[in-house]
Amino acid sequence: MIVISMKEKKAPISEIFCSWQGEGLFAGEKQIFVRFSGCNMRCTYCDEPASREKGKELSISDVISIIRKLSFKYKTKAISFTGGEPLLYCDFIKEICLKLLKKKFIFRLETNGTLPENLKKVIKHIHHISADIKFPSQTGVDMWKIHERFISMCGKKACVKVVVSLNTPISEFKKAARLVKKILPETNFFIQPESGEFLKKRNFSAYDKFYREAYHLKGARLLPQLHKIWNIK
Repeated sequence: MIVISMKEKKAPISEIFCSWQGEGLFAGEKQIFVRFSGCNMRCTYCDEPASREKGKELSISDVISIIRKLSFKYKTKAISFTGGEPLLYCDFIKEICLKLLKKKFIFRLETNGTLPENLKKVIKHIHHISADIKFPSQTGVDMWKIHERFISMCGKKACVKVVVSLNTPISEFKKAARLVKKILPETNFFIQPESGEFLKKRNFSAYDKFYREAYHLKGARLLPQLHKIWNIK
């Protein structure tokens, strides 16, 4: 009798750690971050090495073991899949969710909002999605239609984030605000200053010009990356 061994799925992982969430709806919450390496976008403001590096190939069992140890040590059941772009590894994420389903973990996804077909594979297992809208001036690519489809698929599980600098074209920002109003007018819409620029100038009020263009959205918020201010991961 010949036994054929099935190799367990692996994915490039930059790091797995526990820290305080510094962005968006759950800012200030203790979470376990599973940071995947690699990204399908090249944003001008990106300062995350995981987007470019290869990362260490870990199996599903490896990741689950680390998650369980961190969960026990730091007393949290909230897991954030981030990157890079985590949806490049949607099948891997799906398997993790299925194996931890009965352990009452909460699964959250931080994504650039450009891979709707990959989202389909995992969305039923994810409790909350933080979806970016990337501007053409930041990426060199027009992603409006794809973002519209992606956010529509997220439905009530989503909040939306846009990263802005003081040089971001107001026309692009207005288009993002209109898109969100059209699809999810009640969702939280986070306006996030580019961290490098914001930390250098510390001029919070200068970004008010963006908030003024999104005031009609019930969930509009101006929120910098708090973990950068706190000087933590």
